Amino acid sequence: MDKRTITGFVIACVILSITVGYFIYDVRVDIMNEKIAATRPEDNIIEDTQVISLLAETATIVESGEKTHLICLPPSYTHKKQRYPVVYCLHGFTSGPTVYQSYFEEAFNRMKTGIMKEVILVAVDHTNSLNGSFMLDSPVSGHWETAFMRDIISHIDDHYRTIASKEGRGIFGHSMGGFAAINFGMNYPESFNAVYAYAPNIIRDEDFEDFYNSTFMLTKALGTTFAPKLDEKPYYKIPRFDGTSEDDEIISLWLDGLGHLEEKVERYALKDQQLEMIAFENGSQDSFIYFEPGCLELARLLKEKSINHIHNLTDGPHSLSMEVVCDRGLPTVMEYLKD
Repeated sequence: MDKRTITGFVIACVILSITVGYFIYDVRVDIMNEKIAATRPEDNIIEDTQVISLLAETATIVESGEKTHLICLPPSYTHKKQRYPVVYCLHGFTSGPTVYQSYFEEAFNRMKTGIMKEVILVAVDHTNSLNGSFMLDSPVSGHWETAFMRDIISHIDDHYRTIASKEGRGIFGHSMGGFAAINFGMNYPESFNAVYAYAPNIIRDEDFEDFYNSTFMLTKALGTTFAPKLDEKPYYKIPRFDGTSEDDEIISLWLDGLGHLEEKVERYALKDQQLEMIAFENGSQDSFIYFEPGCLELARLLKEKSINHIHNLTDGPHSLSMEVVCDRGLPTVMEYLKD
């Protein structure tokens, strides 16, 4: 064997060894990535994301616009490059986004076994110094409605692989968050496809005085949201129920938020787009006795307009449960979202 043959053989061996080495390295990297992708969701089911919204800070009562929201990514998120629908979960008064942690863990396990559709779950933090914003715009307590629609949703769409359209978004809400879920759904049906509200803060107009006199813990948060007053404390207009025209105007402001259901349904019915489903539920053991009659009235009005809706009457209390969130609420919303 001459020198050129030997040299060629050596070079061929070197090239082969490098090729095999790179192949083995690539295989090892692929296997490692697969292992990371397979284990990451179980190790870190829920993550935080921070959104800063100056709109929430623009208020008479100083609020922080920096909020931390909880994100639950579906089991296949790190395996696949597909986009996923999103369900935004809104908490109740005096609560916060962490109330959804155990429900997100259960939902993740159901997604993993195929019992539940794969979606991105987002628990939105809309707390403020008054224990609740009701996610509406107020010059006193912050512009939470606009912050959600403009800042929070765009942040989620920009940072995660979402289906960033009406067909890919839904809302689940509880109590104050249930009120907000229905409010967002009926006011922005071009942005959402389905909502589910448990024990939403909805009342009939005729129940307002009794409701107002029985729920003092909500008064300041509701007043600064629905009937704000900028010039002096307590920064909201107080109804006196004295029959004067001035007082009637104040009561009307409060009912524009909590009540006036007929006008709200009329406005919704005239919109160019509608939700695929408006679903809401009341428990017979709810200590807030005015919410069930309000929801029954809303269901009647929706039925009169032939608007798709579901109203469930169950035996539960005001608080959330696994049955409400994972058996009924989330699956109902998911049913109407695009894969």
